[in-house]
Amino acid sequence: MPTAVPPGPTSAVDVHLAFEEDRMGYLRDLAERYGDVVRVGERAWLVNDPGAARHVLQTTGTEFTTVSDFLGRSVPARRYDSHHQAAINGVHALLARWATAPRLSRIQEHVRRLLPAGEGILDPLPLGRRIGVALATEACLGQPDPKVEQDSVRLLDTLLPKLSSPWLLPGWVPTPRNLRLARRDATLTRRFTKVPTAPDAWGQDTIRTLLRRRSPAELGFSTATDTWIKKLLLASQEPTGAAPAWALHRMLTAPEWLARVESEVADVDPLGAELTDPLRQLPVTSAVVFESLRLHPPTWLISRRVLVETDLCGFPASPGQIIYLSPWLLHQNAEAYPDPLAFRPDRWLDPQQRKRSQQGYFAFSRGPHSCPGRLPSLALTVCLVGALVRRYELTSDGGQVGTDARRSMLPVGVRLRIRPRPATPPADQTAGTRRSRGDR
Repeated sequence: MPTAVPPGPTSAVDVHLAFEEDRMGYLRDLAERYGDVVRVGERAWLVNDPGAARHVLQTTGTEFTTVSDFLGRSVPARRYDSHHQAAINGVHALLARWATAPRLSRIQEHVRRLLPAGEGILDPLPLGRRIGVALATEACLGQPDPKVEQDSVRLLDTLLPKLSSPWLLPGWVPTPRNLRLARRDATLTRRFTKVPTAPDAWGQDTIRTLLRRRSPAELGFSTATDTWIKKLLLASQEPTGAAPAWALHRMLTAPEWLARVESEVADVDPLGAELTDPLRQLPVTSAVVFESLRLHPPTWLISRRVLVETDLCGFPASPGQIIYLSPWLLHQNAEAYPDPLAFRPDRWLDPQQRKRSQQGYFAFSRGPHSCPGRLPSLALTVCLVGALVRRYELTSDGGQVGTDARRSMLPVGVRLRIRPRPATPPADQTAGTRRSRGDR
């Protein structure tokens, strides 16, 4: 086993201060200066090699484990047992069903219900959040519940400033923020536990019924079904808000791709009954979404804890060490993505380029702890972006667009001027009247 230590700054205090000053810029500078593996303080490394990153993520649960949950609470440093992994697999499989017919119709209905009614200024970030939490509520509980959705948004709005702060106080410290967070957490739990347990609209499992068949010990680090549901309700919001916002922003800065999406959705209605597989039937819109997520992955920094001694790019990682991976940095690898800083959706349209691009893609993480909502989130984003392009003339309001990377990679200042297209009939009038290109 090699004995070398990776290069990089050794003072945890200096690393912390520099990171808080410019989070994304600091990590990029470290990668450019030190290479594939960077020491950041005494017990943490930043890994920038795609192969090593895949290994870390795909062996989470055996060689590595997560450091904290979505609520910012630390988790035990132990391997996943078969029961815990089976619970994770069950949630992944159930959510994957929402990306295709017949459950896809519910995504379309949520998009249709929340689309703006007329001309005006649109901020797509909160629109995507509302649709995401509505979908997660229905997947978890088997039915829509506006009050659960509202309380989920309030809890996340209270939680994010705490998680984004460099100075975290334990939850038991009675600060005004901690007390408010505890109240809203209890309110959400009471709200959704009152919803009757029942199958979904198709007579099959919801996430709640799936998990309630397992004992708390089988659920692993999260000891209650309610905790799992709460995590999914919160985790559904930021990515489903950021993804369409970034995609729309990128299209408006690349008019040729906006024109190609307009042509595609004129032929295949993203909210029509003929749509059964958005990623296949709307390939151009999907390519725009994939490329936007490559440049702006909402989860841009991932952490893992080493469980067993292992080798990373020739350096020995010992149990207890923290490993950081940045999908944002990994997506700038020139071998996987020639001209990596350019917005090039064509990477995802050519089969050979797509295969190479997928090897270095970490927008939804990888392995046992990858995002369980990956497929429905992609389907939702494609449907929402396509529906907006089909139904409205879109222009930017001209404001400066920035990035808020305190937790997720969120766009700041994406505001669109929208004007309904007079020649576009409502979705319910066009449903079933057009055929997808894949059926021709």
